[in-house]
Amino acid sequence: MTRSVFAVTLILSSFVLNRLLGQEQIDPSIDQGEFKQSLIWIMASIGVIAVMATVIPRFSGFWAITLDTSKELSTTEVFLIPRMFGILIATAEEMFFRGFATNLFIARTGAGIGVTLSGLFFAAYHVAIYGTNPALMLFVAGAGIMLSYAAYRTGRVSTTIFAHTFNNALALG
Repeated sequence: MTRSVFAVTLILSSFVLNRLLGQEQIDPSIDQGEFKQSLIWIMASIGVIAVMATVIPRFSGFWAITLDTSKELSTTEVFLIPRMFGILIATAEEMFFRGFATNLFIARTGAGIGVTLSGLFFAAYHVAIYGTNPALMLFVAGAGIMLSYAAYRTGRVSTTIFAHTFNNALALG
């Protein structure tokens, strides 16, 4: 429950901060060309993240994230809740890091530096979740930079929400 409250707070923060800084951008329409471009960037993001997940662990100690299995868990606790949270947190993180932070950094520093700063900010946030394992931090920073670049290229957060959600679904097995 606490994690869900945090995710919702992250989403609300992105709305409020975007509004306060005048970064609100709403474009409810999408034409066929934009849709194709979004699909290309979703697939590119997933592909880059998959390659990093394959290559990075070969160069240093691979990260190990284990679940507490000391108590019996129901099927819902094992299967449904982690997947639902994976979707919620992917949406929340993308709304905040791509919808707010990437746009802010790009507006202040330009596209190249802004995309990179947003990816590094995304990695710094994940230190609280995963610790300081260098291989994992390289992976998260790389994924953050790729997702920031995809958001920048498409001008849409929905592109990165789909890619991030797909990644979380694969990570949950």
